[in-house]
Formats: sequence, structure tokens, C-alpha cells
Amino acid sequence: MELITTGLSTLQRRARSDLRREVVRLVEQMTAGNNAPARVGDLLRMLNEQSNLNIGGEELGGVRGGLGAGGGVVVAGSGSGRTIRKVMGATIV
Repeated sequence: MELITTGLSTLQRRARSDLRREVVRLVEQMTAGNNAPARVGDLLRMLNEQSNLNIGGEELGGVRGGLGAGGGVVVAGSGSGRTIRKVMGATIV
């Protein structure tokens, strides 16, 4: 039934949740200490290095957009100069 209402299977939702959690972890790791923004290209490269699946920019964009809408991260710039950073003090669930 959830496949009909959300358009995603349980496995797809779980994979998206895992990707979201890993993106948050990597952003925190990449910006630790100085909260300087991390390049989105570097984030995508790091995700693909540790994953056995190829994660594309579209998948990362969906997760990144959801995190940005929730106020936990800030995405700035465009194209290859796009950066991402965690908002200081934000709790991302």
C-alpha cells in the first residue's frame, strides 16, 4: 500500500534514509572544527568511494534538497562550485 501512496518501496525508502544519514555524517566530518563549507563534488566522490553502489548527482540532489528544506544544511553556489555546510547548532533527524 505504501508503494501506491509514496511511490517508493520499503527498500527504496530505507536506502534513501541510509544515504541521508551518511550525507549528514560526511558533511559533519568534512566541516568539523571550522564549519567551512564542503564542496558537493567532494562529498559525492567520498560517498562513491565508500559505497558498493554508484550514487549519482540526482540521488544526492534529492537528499541534499530535503536536508536543506529541513534547515539542517545550507547549500550555496551553482554547478561545480556548489558547497554544503551544516547549520551550527542544528539538529538533523
